[in-house]
Amino acid sequence: MNEKELQKSIIDIMSDTFNVKKEKISLSASKSNLDEWDSLAHLKLFLALQESFRVNFSTDEIDSGNSLEKIYKLLKDKIR
Repeated sequence: MNEKELQKSIIDIMSDTFNVKKEKISLSASKSNLDEWDSLAHLKLFLALQESFRVNFSTDEIDSGNSLEKIYKLLKDKIR
């Protein structure tokens, strides 16, 4: 999976989880600039990512994954 495909997949999952249009989610999306990204949605997002990509995240990774960019980096390392 290349960089663009991975980013698109993450955005698709974020869109479904946060119940927002994909167009609202930019590459700079984070908990601080996306109102729908609250603490419950954050946990749901990581559950969906784990299920979709068949990976596991540590508590520290879940805590630190507060932006699309950070999630992308976490997943990129896990699915190599």
